[in-house]
Amino acid sequence: MHLGNQICEKFISSSINIENACCSMQAAVTFGLDNFKRTLLPFIEQNTAEIFKTKSFNELSETTLSYILQSDELTMDEYDLMKAIKGWAVVNSIFRYGYAEVLCLVNILKLDTMDGIRSFDHLSFVCDTDKFAFIGMKFH
Repeated sequence: MHLGNQICEKFISSSINIENACCSMQAAVTFGLDNFKRTLLPFIEQNTAEIFKTKSFNELSETTLSYILQSDELTMDEYDLMKAIKGWAVVNSIFRYGYAEVLCLVNILKLDTMDGIRSFDHLSFVCDTDKFAFIGMKFH
């Protein structure tokens, strides 16, 4: 890694906060800075609920959001997490395309039934809830 990248990563890492966490992660994913992604992820995991309410959360690319959602350490209730993802999808105008793929990355297996998922009124036309349950079960 170039010295310039290391200096930038160190500076940004030392000034990471709720408002700039998503922008920082987006940059790390966009520029393929794997060490930086791994440095940022614990902060996002510890502050998930607050970070997912920021404007910059809705500006994440599908790739970056998918990377974050692969973590099993996100500190946010699964139902609220799905609501945040639904909001992200609406903002990004991919409600009918891409939403199911991103949502299926969420580890929502702590839900007792699929009723919580079915309660999302638009989910039925983007994701086969039985397939979704199967995808979830393999991670449980």
